[in-house]
Amino acid sequence: RMRFGMMQEPSFTPPSRSASAREVPRSLPDFMEVGLDAEERFRRCRSQYFTSMEELERVLEDKASLQRDLEAERRRRREAEEAVSVAKAELRLAEEARDRAKEEQRQQFELRHEQEVAHNAQRLRECNEAIEGLREELGLAQGKAAGAEKVANQLEIAKQRLEEQQAFKRENEELKVQVEELLAKKAGEGAGD
Repeated sequence: RMRFGMMQEPSFTPPSRSASAREVPRSLPDFMEVGLDAEERFRRCRSQYFTSMEELERVLEDKASLQRDLEAERRRRREAEEAVSVAKAELRLAEEARDRAKEEQRQQFELRHEQEVAHNAQRLRECNEAIEGLREELGLAQGKAAGAEKVANQLEIAKQRLEEQQAFKRENEELKVQVEELLAKKAGEGAGD
């Protein structure tokens, strides 16, 4: 199960436990089988109960891990979206600056001020370089945002699996009630003897 560090946040990976490991064991003895004596029925019921409780503990651990992963991915997604927004704003400002530089260069050519033309041409080159750098940053930010969207989809699938596990938890609680009834019945039979 993945944990996120303070200095570096690795990309999200769903819990590595295989789906088969979370399935209810089908080989458990049926404690409701007809013809069992009370001792054998109790032994089988207790065995299934302990197995169910272990699975419930694993489900709760998975739930806590998924919640931490979800919060971390939401934070990274917000950061990526903010980075895209900032990069777009900077790109827009740089393009406006480039347009102004072009206009100034045109006016200087008309006035034939060679010194000013050279100066503004240099400014135009610098603006173009800045724009290219910002375009690269924008591409990286958009890539991060796309990755965050993909991870969000994976987390949605994990959430659905978690809901299935919660349904399994309810079944375990019902099984616990049956176990307690059997224990009470066995205690009553012992007292009667």
